[in-house]
Amino acid sequence: MEDLILHPRENPYLTGHEAVEKLLLEAIANQTIAGSWLITGPKGIGKATLAYRLARYLFAYDNEEQLFGEGDSSLYLSKEHSIFHRMVSGGLGDMITVEVNHEEGRSEITVDEIRQVGKFLSQTASESRWRVVIIDAADEMNRNASNALLKILEEPPKNTVILLVSHCPGKLLPTIRSRCRFVKLRPLEQKKVMDLLGTIDEDLHPKAAEFASVLSNGSPGMAIELYMLSGLELYEESLSIFSTLPSLEVTAIQVLGDKLAGKDNYHQWRMTTYLLEWFLAKAVRSKITGEKYREFITDENTICQKLQTHYSVDQLVKLWEKIGQIVAQSDGLNIDRKLATQQIFGAFIK
Repeated sequence: MEDLILHPRENPYLTGHEAVEKLLLEAIANQTIAGSWLITGPKGIGKATLAYRLARYLFAYDNEEQLFGEGDSSLYLSKEHSIFHRMVSGGLGDMITVEVNHEEGRSEITVDEIRQVGKFLSQTASESRWRVVIIDAADEMNRNASNALLKILEEPPKNTVILLVSHCPGKLLPTIRSRCRFVKLRPLEQKKVMDLLGTIDEDLHPKAAEFASVLSNGSPGMAIELYMLSGLELYEESLSIFSTLPSLEVTAIQVLGDKLAGKDNYHQWRMTTYLLEWFLAKAVRSKITGEKYREFITDENTICQKLQTHYSVDQLVKLWEKIGQIVAQSDGLNIDRKLATQQIFGAFIK
C-alpha cells in the first residue's frame, strides 16, 4: 500500500481547492500571473501538489498567441500527457526543484542549493517561454539560503514563476513574504476526506478510514498516509506500551523499534511519532478540560488517564516537546530509529 503514496510531482489529482485553481487560471488568462507565489497551509493539504500542477499546466499550454486559462475549470493534466511524463522523470529543462530528503538524514536547504537556482535562472530558457522553480518546503531553508533567495526574488527574470511551499510562513523572512503573492489552502471537511479515501480503496476499512480522516485535520495527504500506513494499527501498538505504567515493558518497545528501524520504514517511523504527539496533545486537553474524548481503540481513555495520573500538564507538554526533539535529531543526525524509539519511550520512565 505504501507504494501508492505518490510524490506530488507524480500526483495528477487535487481535491477541495477549486477556488484557488480558479484564481490561478484567471491570473494566467489575464496574463497577470505573479512571478513569486507563497503556497501555505497544513502539511499534506496539497500545497506541493498544487505547485507541480500549476507548473505542468504552464508548460503544457505554452503558446504566446493563446490566452490559455480561459474556459478551463482546473489545472488538471492527464498522466498520459508528455509533459506529465517528463516532469516525473526530471526531464524538463526549464524547471528546477529544491527539496529536503529527510530519509537521507537531511534537515535543511542550503545556500548552495539556492545559488543553483540563481544560476539556472541566469540561463536562457531551453524550450519554453516559462521557467519554473519549486522550493518544498521554503521553511527548511537556513539563514544563508533565505538571504540568497531574497536576492533572486528582488529581481526575478521575465516569465519566471517561483513557487514556495510553506507549512509555517511565519518562519520565513518578512522580506521574502512581502515579495510573494499568498495562496492559502484550507482544510477539507471530514466527509470530503472520507470520500477521497473511498476512491483509493474499493474495500475501504470504515474504522481505519474514519481514524485517518479525523486525525488528518482536513489534510487529504495526511489522511491517505495514515490510512495506507495502517495508522490505526500503529496507534494501537504504540499506546499499548503505556498500558503498564508506571513501568514500561522493554520487550514491547524493542519490538516496535525493530519494526520502525528498517531501511524502508521511514514513513512508518514518522507516522508513529506523529500519533504519539497527537495522543499526548489529547491527554493534555483532556486533563485541562476534564472531557473524555472518543476512543478509537480499546482502553484508549484508560491509558490516557494513566498518563494524566503519573504526569502533570507541564510534564506532558515537556514530553511532547521531547518527542519532537528526538525526531529532529534522528532526521538531522541520522540517528538509528530503533535507538530513537527507545529514547522516546525512555523519556516516560521516571
